[in-house]
Amino acid sequence: MDIHILESELRACHPGALLAAPRILEKATARGGALSGSSVAMARGYVVMPRQDLFRRVEPGELGITPTLALPEIVYLIARPTDDDIARTRSHPSLGQQPPREEIDRQERESRRLRERCGKLLFQALVEEALTGPGWNTAEAAATLGMLDIVAREEIRATLEAEGRLDHGAADEELARELLVYLALLDTLEAVRLPICLPILDRELLARLMRRLKGFVNLAGLAAQCRPLLVSDGDKADTEVEPDPYVLQLEASAERCHAARDLVGAACAMIQVARLSTGDRSSRAEDLARSHLRELAAGLAGPLHLAPADVARLETRLYPVLEKADQGRFITNEHRLLLELQAIMSESERPARSLDIYRWLTSAGTRPVSRQLPHQDMVQASRRLQAVLRYLPGVRVDEADSAALRDIFRGSLATCRDALRDRFQPFLEDALDDVGLQPRHPLERVSRRKLVRELIDRILADGYFSYFDVRDAISRNSIKLPDITERGEWGADDPLLRLDRHLTFKFEGIYQSGQFHAKALQNLTSALFGTHWGRLFWSYVVAPYGIALLLVSIGIILARHLPGGGGKQDEVSPVGSLLSWLWIGVIGTALSYTLANDSLRSRVASWLLWAASGLHWLVEDLPVLLARHPAFRAAVLVPLRLAWYLAVKPGLAILALHVFTPLVIPNLVIGAATWFLLALVMTTRPFLLLDRRLAEIVVDFVHAVRAGLVGRLFEAFDRIYKTLFKAVETALVRADEALRSRSDDSGAMTALRASASLVWVPLRATGRLLFVVLIEPMIHPLKLPVCFVAAKVLYPVLGPMGTESWIPAMAPLTGYWPAMTIVTTVIFLMPNVFGFLFWEFRENRGLYEANRPGRPRTAPAGPDGEDMRALMEPGWHGGTLPRIFSRLRRAGRPAAEGGDRARERQALKQLEDVRESVAHFLRRNLVDPLAVSPGWAGDDPRQWSRPLEVGAVSLSTHRVRGHLVSDDGHPALCVTFEFRGGSLWAHVAAGAWLAGLPAERRQGVALAVAWCLCAAGTQLNDEQVEGILGAGSGALVSSEQALHLSVGGRELRYRLDSRHDEWAITRESDMPDRQPVVVRPAWSLRFQDMPWRYDDFTARWRTPAPAGAGTTLDLAGQEIRLVSTEQPE
Repeated sequence: MDIHILESELRACHPGALLAAPRILEKATARGGALSGSSVAMARGYVVMPRQDLFRRVEPGELGITPTLALPEIVYLIARPTDDDIARTRSHPSLGQQPPREEIDRQERESRRLRERCGKLLFQALVEEALTGPGWNTAEAAATLGMLDIVAREEIRATLEAEGRLDHGAADEELARELLVYLALLDTLEAVRLPICLPILDRELLARLMRRLKGFVNLAGLAAQCRPLLVSDGDKADTEVEPDPYVLQLEASAERCHAARDLVGAACAMIQVARLSTGDRSSRAEDLARSHLRELAAGLAGPLHLAPADVARLETRLYPVLEKADQGRFITNEHRLLLELQAIMSESERPARSLDIYRWLTSAGTRPVSRQLPHQDMVQASRRLQAVLRYLPGVRVDEADSAALRDIFRGSLATCRDALRDRFQPFLEDALDDVGLQPRHPLERVSRRKLVRELIDRILADGYFSYFDVRDAISRNSIKLPDITERGEWGADDPLLRLDRHLTFKFEGIYQSGQFHAKALQNLTSALFGTHWGRLFWSYVVAPYGIALLLVSIGIILARHLPGGGGKQDEVSPVGSLLSWLWIGVIGTALSYTLANDSLRSRVASWLLWAASGLHWLVEDLPVLLARHPAFRAAVLVPLRLAWYLAVKPGLAILALHVFTPLVIPNLVIGAATWFLLALVMTTRPFLLLDRRLAEIVVDFVHAVRAGLVGRLFEAFDRIYKTLFKAVETALVRADEALRSRSDDSGAMTALRASASLVWVPLRATGRLLFVVLIEPMIHPLKLPVCFVAAKVLYPVLGPMGTESWIPAMAPLTGYWPAMTIVTTVIFLMPNVFGFLFWEFRENRGLYEANRPGRPRTAPAGPDGEDMRALMEPGWHGGTLPRIFSRLRRAGRPAAEGGDRARERQALKQLEDVRESVAHFLRRNLVDPLAVSPGWAGDDPRQWSRPLEVGAVSLSTHRVRGHLVSDDGHPALCVTFEFRGGSLWAHVAAGAWLAGLPAERRQGVALAVAWCLCAAGTQLNDEQVEGILGAGSGALVSSEQALHLSVGGRELRYRLDSRHDEWAITRESDMPDRQPVVVRPAWSLRFQDMPWRYDDFTARWRTPAPAGAGTTLDLAGQEIRLVSTEQPE
């Protein structure tokens, strides 16, 4: 619609009507002379004033009128529509040159809306001009207001002031005139809004006011005069209600988002327009939202590898998600899911490029400033798809839509993962080969493949991996770096540092290179742990004397807090005296000699075992035996119980009262009376029941601690630490990604990103260094004790140095308080450096082959790194599976009982994650070792095929069971892990599949099963226990010192002897009819005590299986049964 056409139609209704910009209305009413102030004129949208006053304030050229135009004595200035209002009367830019019929109808509706708005403003202006005629005066205004009571007058004044139609404190004459103008508009043109805008006017009062108004104004004539601009009654039935300004803002926002390729923002805005509108406007908004979703689905076809049918299905299933995207107080899961999909499309359309100003400067311009990142789009697509699958269970859609979206995204994620694994695996294997991490026996082949898969999994999960991830993965795995044999391998040619450079080049944009402090520590520790003489120096000098320093420091600190110890004495270092250093030398020399002498070390270990066994008998077994003896109970327990309730407990209570409130018991008489009352109360039945309940709570707590509560709490704190550390690291990586240039960036934007990176890179390096070295050790569960001990040693030394030297030196430069703050912060954080060094030395020590642990490590089996026991072990700490199933039970209730379908789907998603993690565990710790075991290995040392595949994985709170199937789909093995009797049990069943294998392959199955049980942290296995103790041993309860077995309704208890050589029966009266055998050696019964050594595994894998070998293994002269011949379930 053209603005000139609208102005001509307005003048056709009245020759004095003009369209004026808001600034003209403000200028015309700024200095008085008009009927209202400038703010009121802006709110009402019109001004009525004489022509002479108008031209006195506004130039004719500003009004845009021609010199030949003759204006009447009274001019009506009508607010000109904005450019956005005019633009909405034109075709939508996304619909092309030939808009559909619906778009033409929309243009007509917008044009009618503008005409109607101008017509209403002109009608009000004409009514106001009529009320300023000769018949209207102050008396008439007073008579009009006299028809209203006080409350109605105040409410109407407040309403008009809120609408902006009346100035605050306006005269009563202006109030009456504005009321009649407003009433004329509502009654004549907007009758539906009258009860809402002026609810205090009843029918009778409204009728009286309208009769008085019509006595001054011909409303029918004025309405007929403005009729060409107003919508007729017939048109009103066919058109929609005038849209709310908020709807118009949403439509404008959708256009801006679509122009910026923010399809999700545009679709969300249009779906809100569809919800807030009616008629054709709602249908058109819904069609536009669908078109935006169609564009989004088409843009995802490439990065997600979607077929055309999947694209159409994705568009259909995403629409219910879009409808719920804005229905929430905060950002919803639906909106998050759509934003992730939008990011995948944007990163595919706008590939990222690195901006490395510092490397360009250090290379003297030989390296380009901006480089392409070839892996970034696929890595980010995989990472964001995992986020989409995390949000999907909480999306409020039907189960059919949720299942369809889950299938689409899972298929796309599997395709992306396979593509990335195929791309990254050769790069990683070549890099490992180049630095000497080449497998020399079958188990190292499995370990290196596991190492590569773990690094790829890290990339897929977070979108990046770092130097520390590579270092920790090598330290945890069985494949290790060889010893440093050449002088040139120190420094820049260190194998790990060379690997860091290779990965930086091949995985640019994904790999986070190590900082200078990590590389400097690697150079130092490689000499200590990567050479023979360095290990000797560490084992016989650094470690023993360091332990001695720690022990002496702790002893002196504890002694100072004991009575007579002189208090804390923090001003003196614990190791500041000559006697302290003498003790450190003596203890360190003794430890060094013990570590060097194998015979002495064995004797010390046996003495410690004997002392521990005796202490255990004295503290645990002796009280149990005495408590069951009738003579002891009669002679000792009864008097002790009476003394406890009548003397000890009342005495303790009175002592506490005397210490904390001495005035309560001023003399001996009151003390004796209080004693008597407390003894009487403490022997009543309610108090005894309460005392028994408290004792049960204490016993439960002790049992929980013995069952692993402390360990699980430690793991919980460790998970919290890892979450926090990962959040900080991820935030730094995401900031780096935000500073990367895009393919469609302008030159100014590229320069802005480059300038920001010049500031960000040093800030990031400094922040990461300070966080890792000075802050992170305070929240790490293993580093924190080291930090505490270091603080006790360093604070007495650094404190005086800070107050006497550092603060006076800095105060002239920064002022006293800033200097004190900086020095205090540095001194406070300085002990954390030792926690950082402790962890770095620990991890770097595990890099080299000579430091490999003797027993294979426990491997993670859960999605958050939990081992198999932590998945199932219940208790106060709560295992992973019990916690998930508890949430699933609560969420699966009916909605009336508090059930939540979204939470139920979230719990099911967590169970799927656990199943996938367990399947990965079985593939990497059972199937892969089986593929390289004797009788199964192929000829190519780098490639092998898996002989089995993991099928269904069933989960419950106390059982994890995995089914392995052969190539033809038949069941092969059933591996079961159970948390039973406080221990982790394992059971491996193989039926007809095992019987059909050659003998040499059966031995390979047994070896692979043994490796898998070690990786799971198995404590007992059914096959070995049943072979030794017989049938019915499934009820065995195992502890560190005893075995409890129910056989034939009787209890049988085995006791571990002081030498830990055999399990012997301790109570002859409880033996069953069949005499059980004494278990010797003791380790042959429990899998966790068996001497499984890594070197033994490597020797078995290198040696072909002997003729006639079966599924039993010979371990130190004992037959170990690991696989049963029953048919898998």
